[in-house]
Amino acid sequence: MKKSIFAAIFVAPLLMLAGCVSLTQGNEQTITFNLQPKEIQCVASRNNVDISSITYQYNTLSVSKSKSDIVVQCAAPGYKRKIIRLRSETQAAGVVGGVFLDYGVTDMATGAMWRYPDEATIILQKE
Repeated sequence: MKKSIFAAIFVAPLLMLAGCVSLTQGNEQTITFNLQPKEIQCVASRNNVDISSITYQYNTLSVSKSKSDIVVQCAAPGYKRKIIRLRSETQAAGVVGGVFLDYGVTDMATGAMWRYPDEATIILQKE
């Protein structure tokens, strides 16, 4: 009897939330870039496929979540080129969902259990 009460109070709510990261967090996100200088031109790619261009004026990138990192290459006249890697990391809710009910199959398939940093700063140095 005590086990049933324990399960009803503690485990059941966790099971209901399992896999909910795809519902609460979605499988897409927007990354904002703080870029310098104003002439900067960047190209974001994932798995060696270009995703989008990013500039000082158009400094946001909307992407589907994935376990693959995003590589951003930037250049501007008179400045040294710079390459950064935006690492994809698992979200706690996706991991918890995977452990309890559906083993994260839905969140893994949709990419919802992964997340990139919300912001990235890229400042080029003069040559």
